[in-house]
Amino acid sequence: MLPKKKYALLNIYHSMNDGFFDAVPVLLTFVALAYGLGEKEIGMVVSFGTALGTVAGLATIFLSRYLSPLRTISLLIGVGGVGFVAVFFYSDFLFVGVNFTVVMFGYSLFHNICFSYLTVHTERKKLGRILSDFTAIGDIGRIPFIALAGYMSAFTFFNVSGWKFVSFLFGIIGIISAVFLFVYSKDDTVEDRFVHARSDIPSLKIL
Repeated sequence: MLPKKKYALLNIYHSMNDGFFDAVPVLLTFVALAYGLGEKEIGMVVSFGTALGTVAGLATIFLSRYLSPLRTISLLIGVGGVGFVAVFFYSDFLFVGVNFTVVMFGYSLFHNICFSYLTVHTERKKLGRILSDFTAIGDIGRIPFIALAGYMSAFTFFNVSGWKFVSFLFGIIGIISAVFLFVYSKDDTVEDRFVHARSDIPSLKIL
């Protein structure tokens, strides 16, 4: 059975992962206003980011063979944090869009890792409740990130556009959280089921 502390950590990082993902379209709305763009450009970034995340999810076993579940999660949150921070330093929409796709990159992979991890470390009779609670907590936990992104983006902070300030704030939170989890998970081991799984990456025919 998964220790309560680890389960709580998974829920916290689940909320963060989902919150980062759902905050991107909100921030892009203000980016579009700042650059005088329309819904087409926003849709392209969100669509490409979602597609990239889906393809990345196919490499779950491949990545998990080398990193433990918690360290994989820390890597994904860290990459998202770096993407957010990078948005702060770019003024060209192309680079802003690319960095937002980086933020969205780990969404599917994160869920694959977490659901698999919970399934293996939960008693079968409790599995349904654990997975449903985990899903619900992630859905609820994302709300503050979305609300904060929408509210703060409407203001200017120290002559910096609100959406850039929020991106930087989320990025710092993501990077610090990733470092914390990476250090905390030093004793976390790679799952045997991944080590002995087939070595090839799933065929893209599934798409």
